[in-house]
Amino acid sequence: MTRRLDVSAINSGFLDSFDFVLTDCDGVLWNGNEVIPGAKETINALQEMGKTVIFVTNNSTKARNEYNKKCEMLGFKASMDKIFPTSYCVAVYLKSIEFRKKVYVFGSTGITGELEKAGIPFLPIGPDTLPEVENWHEWVTKDLKLDPEYT
Repeated sequence: MTRRLDVSAINSGFLDSFDFVLTDCDGVLWNGNEVIPGAKETINALQEMGKTVIFVTNNSTKARNEYNKKCEMLGFKASMDKIFPTSYCVAVYLKSIEFRKKVYVFGSTGITGELEKAGIPFLPIGPDTLPEVENWHEWVTKDLKLDPEYT
C-alpha cells in the first residue's frame, strides 16, 4: 500500500521543522534488491530540499562500502559518511573505548570488514551452524577452542 504525503503537511511547514532524516533500510527503503515503491523518490526529494539523510540499519551482514554500492545500485544518493550499519557502529565503539584484545565474531563478514578497517584484530568467522549439543555449558567449557594467544 503506497501512501502519499498529505499536502496539508507540506503547507503546514512540517518539512521545514527538521534538517536531518534517519531512515532504516531493509523493509523501509528496499526489500532484498527491490526498491519499495516511492522510497527512492521520497529520499531523493528530501535531499533536494537540503535535508541530510542518514541511512541506518541493524543488518550487520554488509560493511559501509557495500551498503554504499547497494544504495547506488538502487538509485539512492548516499555517501559513506551517511551510512551506519551495526557492523560499522561496533567497530567505532570498540575503537572509542581503545579495545586492545581480539574479537570473537558471532556474525558475518560485514562485521569483520569493519573491524579490519578499524585495525581491530578478530578471530576468523567459524562455521555458520553450531554443533547440536545437549549440554551447551559442557561444549563451551570443554570443546570450544580458544585463541592460544589469550589462554
